[in-house]
Parts: sequence; structure tokens; C-alpha cells
Amino acid sequence: METTVGNTERIFVVPNFPLRREVGEFREPHPHARLSCTYAGGDAHNKEKYPHLNREGLPELFSNHDIGDLTIIGSEGPSSENVRYTGYLKRDSMYVEMSKHSIGLIPFKKHWSHAYLNPNKAYEYAHAGLYVMCTSSLTTIRETLKDNCSTFEDYETLLPQLDYFKGNPDVLYNKRLRIFEFAQGNLIWEKNEQDIFRAYQMS
Repeated sequence: METTVGNTERIFVVPNFPLRREVGEFREPHPHARLSCTYAGGDAHNKEKYPHLNREGLPELFSNHDIGDLTIIGSEGPSSENVRYTGYLKRDSMYVEMSKHSIGLIPFKKHWSHAYLNPNKAYEYAHAGLYVMCTSSLTTIRETLKDNCSTFEDYETLLPQLDYFKGNPDVLYNKRLRIFEFAQGNLIWEKNEQDIFRAYQMS
């Protein structure tokens, strides 16, 4: 879970990065013959209860267009030719499943609260060697990952980006190698603990 600390003037959204000893278990990503994306999360289908996590239409995007496969980790649902649901997975099994894919999606419909969110799944994807693609309103992810992720406005703008990566697997693989290296060197608790402590002191 991410941690939000602060007062009425400043809010810090702090993801819980893994310890250095934990990331030593991750291995450099391997190329995949077919474009495959994943989304990790169990509640984003419930747009009434979780409007800021709304991913309505994501499975249909893959079912209706030739842009590879989608695996949804943590949710149950009707699998189809291009869409698969894993149900709940333990953390170690989740990382194994993630590593089978090339792109980690955070495809929520835009919501005002996104400026105050910093979903851990972005950094789990990075450590598993997935290139991260997220809605542009999730500014904290882009600020943290810098040029190691791509953003999109909606599913209409996501579609051509996925189509590009489908036709340019070498480009995508190089991006996965870079984000994996970035995660190993930067997205760890020891690298960020002083900033986290300062954020708590200012709250």
C-alpha cells in the first residue's frame, strides 16, 4: 500500500518500495515473441465503489483489436481468446506472472484524485521488468519513473501506442531493460528512506 502524509499545504504520496535484499531476487527481463500486457488489481472493475480506479472497457479493447494479449492479475472474470484473468495470487506468484508480460498498464479513467495517488503497481511492474504505461492524470508515476514510462489520455490514444510496440518489439524490449535497471538502482527503500522520513516530519 502507498502511504499519504502531509497537511493542508503539502501532501506526499509515498509508495512502499521493496528493500534492496528483496530486489536481488529479480532477474533481467527476457524478450517475448508476442505483445502481452498485464493489469494487477482486484477492485478496478467496480467503478461505482472505486471511481478513481475505473478501467471499464479495458478487456474489450484487447478483445476488439489486434494488439496482443491482456492478463488481469487479482480479479476473476470471463477469459477469452486475448484476455485472461488469474484471480488472486500471492505476492511471489504475482511477480512470476508479471514477468511473463512486456507492459504493465495503469489504465484508470481520469479522476481528480489521481494527483494524490502513487500506485505501488507501477513499481512492482518495473521490478518485474515491464514497461509502464499509465493515464496521464497519474502525474506522480511519471515524476518518479521519468522517461521510463509512457502516458495516454484515454483508450483511443493508448491503442496506437500498443500497436506501435506490437510492431517494434526490439524497441519495447530495450525500454524494459532500462526500466528494470532503473528500478534496481532507484526504486528501493534504502534509496528513498530519508525523503520518506522528512515527509513524515513535515506532516
